[in-house]
Amino acid sequence: MYFASPTFCGFCGSFIWGVVKKQGYTCTECKFEVHSRCKNLVPHDCGSKKSKFFKLKDFLQVEDEEEATIRPTRSLRNIHKWDITVLRSYSDFLFTAGSDGTICMWNSDLKLVNTFLGHSRTLSGMTFVEDMMYSSSHDTTARAWNILTGENSLIFRGHTEWISVMQARAGYLITASADSTIRIWDIATAETLRIFSGHEDHVMTFKYRSGILFSAGVDAKIVSWNIVSGEKLMVMEGHKNWILKLNILNGLLY
Repeated sequence: MYFASPTFCGFCGSFIWGVVKKQGYTCTECKFEVHSRCKNLVPHDCGSKKSKFFKLKDFLQVEDEEEATIRPTRSLRNIHKWDITVLRSYSDFLFTAGSDGTICMWNSDLKLVNTFLGHSRTLSGMTFVEDMMYSSSHDTTARAWNILTGENSLIFRGHTEWISVMQARAGYLITASADSTIRIWDIATAETLRIFSGHEDHVMTFKYRSGILFSAGVDAKIVSWNIVSGEKLMVMEGHKNWILKLNILNGLLY
C-alpha cells in the first residue's frame, strides 16, 4: 500500500521509503505496518486483535552513534504493547522504544533492566550523553532521563507537532519537527535557545558542521543556517519529493 504520511516499519523500526510505488504492507486485522522486505519476517499471530507480542532480533553492533546494526540471532517477546520504532545500543545495554510510549533497557543477556515511562505517544528517537538518555516523541516533547536511576529529569516543551529527529552535542539538544521548525535547547535546563523557521512542511533530517546547520524535509528543500545567529544562509532546491536523509562527507553535502 501507499502511506500518505511519514511511517516507520513496525518490524525493523526504520523509515518506509517511497512516494509513488507501493511502499509496504498493513495487516488488515491489527493494522501492523511493515516494509515489503520485512513482511515475511513478521509472525502471523495477531488473530482477531492486535498482537501483544513482537519479535525483535538481537543487535550485532553499532557502526556509528546514530544507527544500530541488527541481525537475526535471537528473538524477544513481551517487549512493548505495540510496535517498536527505535532501537539503540549504548554502553553494555540495548534500548528499545515503541508506539506505546515506553522505553525499555536490556542487559547483554536480554533481561529487562529498567522501563522509562513518561511519553504518551510513539517514540521517534533516542540519543545518549554519559549517564543521560534523551528521547523524542510524537507527543511533541523530548525528555531527559538518568540511565542509572530511571528518573525523568527534564521535559523539553515547545514544538507543536511531533519531533522527527534529534541530536545531542556540546551542551545542546537539537530537535526537528513536523511543525516545520528546528529548535536548539540548553541540554541542562531544557530552555529553548534558538528557533529556526523557514521550511514549508515537516523537517525530517539535519546535519551540523563547523557552525552551519543543514536541514531538509517534506518540502524538498535543503536550508542552511548560521547556528549562532539563526540566520538563514541558503536554500537549495532540486529534489522533487521529500528529503529524508542528509550526510556530509569530505566537505560535500549529500
